[in-house]
Amino acid sequence: MATYKCLECDHIFEDVEAYDWTEPSGERFTGCPVCFCAYGEAYQCDRCENYHLSDELYEGLCLDCLKELATPQNVADWCETDTLLAEQLYGFYYDSMIADSSEQLRQLLRGGLLQRYALDKLNNKHEAADKCFEFVNSSEVLRYDFAEWIKKGKEK
Repeated sequence: MATYKCLECDHIFEDVEAYDWTEPSGERFTGCPVCFCAYGEAYQCDRCENYHLSDELYEGLCLDCLKELATPQNVADWCETDTLLAEQLYGFYYDSMIADSSEQLRQLLRGGLLQRYALDKLNNKHEAADKCFEFVNSSEVLRYDFAEWIKKGKEK
């Protein structure tokens, strides 16, 4: 049995619950059983198992799960797979333009990011983690690429 999500009120329902009606003109309609609006097929997030529309999932992960997984450690590890990606992350994090960086500079910037993350954890803050998620969430391509990396089992 298919599961659906209302595009207006986010209600999750099975196909048998959809509301059917006929207009005086004879035209037939189907809508959400709560608000009678349009709906789309819903799929479960592979991690939290909540239902989402297909355009709300990235490699099977919802945005809330991506946020939880976008720790500074994970994001830094992911970015180490590509020099340009690492330069984008550190430029974003430090609000600077970083290009043609050396391995030594990238390791120094990574260390600063992870040190800030450790201090945030001690002080019950989330600034470094929020900034890393903001980077991942800054484009659809980054969301998909990060989700793909996570799905390959790279997270810590």
